Amino acid sequence: MAGALASAADTRVALKAVASIDRLIETDTGDLALREILVSAASVLRRHADAPLLDTVLSPVDETRPKYLH
Repeated sequence: MAGALASAADTRVALKAVASIDRLIETDTGDLALREILVSAASVLRRHADAPLLDTVLSPVDETRPKYLH
């Protein structure tokens, strides 16, 4: 039960993050690189908001994995 509650909480956090990112995207800063990064981040969070991968995305960094996103 605790695992399900934690997963639901992670999903809520991800969806709130997407809403915040969407507001930032709507703000015209003129910085196309930043906009592209924000759109990509929102897309990833939306795609995986209710998928098990969300736990991987939000989990602490595994020391064996590279610390970059490429």
